[in-house]
Amino acid sequence: MSEKKHVECTHVTGKVRCPMCRYTKTGRLIRNFHGTDVVLAFSSYLPRRERVALQLITLQTDGALGEPFAVCTVNLPDDKLDSDEVAIKNWSENEQILDWLVDQGVVEVPHRTVRSGHIDVPICHLLIHRNEVVPV
Repeated sequence: MSEKKHVECTHVTGKVRCPMCRYTKTGRLIRNFHGTDVVLAFSSYLPRRERVALQLITLQTDGALGEPFAVCTVNLPDDKLDSDEVAIKNWSENEQILDWLVDQGVVEVPHRTVRSGHIDVPICHLLIHRNEVVPV
């Protein structure tokens, strides 16, 4: 009897598919955010497209991409962010998004915050690369 080897999930390494995860027909990892099946999508903030924007997109019953479900990040144009950093929108309707993104292996726990108006915006290192998630 051969012993099964542990295989890391694609959402952690970006290299192999996890047999315990679900995927769309086009190979996108299907994630579950509080009862809703979503996929993680990359975009960029204008005007220079240097900053990463993360969104959650719903899935239609046939597996095709549906509507935007949540915008996970905010743009802080007046603040310096490294190319691997993202500013997470973790307030209002997004209150639990930071913990979810950390649990999903998308970002590290915040290493600093930036003040924006009356909110302290958590800044995290991105753990996955743009080429690991198909852009919208």
